[in-house]
Amino acid sequence: MRPRPSRAARRHARVSRGAAVALCLSALALGLGAGRLLLPDRTAGGSPPAAHGAVRPTRGAGAPEATYPTTPPTEEDLVAVGAFDRAGLSLRRYPENGNTAPDLAVSSCTGERTVGARTMGDITGHDPQVFGTWEEPSTTETANEFVAMAQSPRAAEVAADRLLAAHTTCQHQPVGHWVYGRAGRRRLSQGVWASWLGQYPGSANGTGQAPSGADPCGGVAVLRNGRRFAVLEVFMCTDAGQLRSLALAAATRLG
Repeated sequence: MRPRPSRAARRHARVSRGAAVALCLSALALGLGAGRLLLPDRTAGGSPPAAHGAVRPTRGAGAPEATYPTTPPTEEDLVAVGAFDRAGLSLRRYPENGNTAPDLAVSSCTGERTVGARTMGDITGHDPQVFGTWEEPSTTETANEFVAMAQSPRAAEVAADRLLAAHTTCQHQPVGHWVYGRAGRRRLSQGVWASWLGQYPGSANGTGQAPSGADPCGGVAVLRNGRRFAVLEVFMCTDAGQLRSLALAAATRLG
């Protein structure tokens, strides 16, 4: 049989429990008085990653809205040759010569349409204001970029979303036809983002869609920076990392 605690021990236990309850009530009152209740930090080691690798900007109370260029884009806003160099590609750029190519299909995907929207103007209501072409001399493969500008950042967002939707239709193609893979997306800052879709040859399309776990060979990127938006199509056989690098560089350069 366990010995019965002495009267002094029982009195000490009651005092200890009473002190603990008083301490908890005091902490709760302090937390409520400060307008918040402090809870254990469940994100030790850093905040959880954003979905799909997106970086979502935050703007503190009273911070100014992001500002964007209001002038029309020029060839200085096209993706730089250095971006291709950093992606491991050696190429040269053709002179722009003021050719905006408004009647050209905005990409291989829309170019295959026999009816419906094909050009940037068809899809967004905005003709391109700048057009650029690059060539990799060792393979003679090229890249093209169309750049347009909307009346407001919101209108540019709508236009870029329409362009992206127009290209996701090519994620499903007949077996043996080239096909786009899943779209990657990265938000660089408020109003600045890039989305890209790798292209797979018909020999890799045995199910009507892109194979999983395989690298693409080139692809297309939809870009938005403030009031400006663009489509960059890469016919060079870039892998997933190279295509992503070019898309992010082009989106940054666009502003």
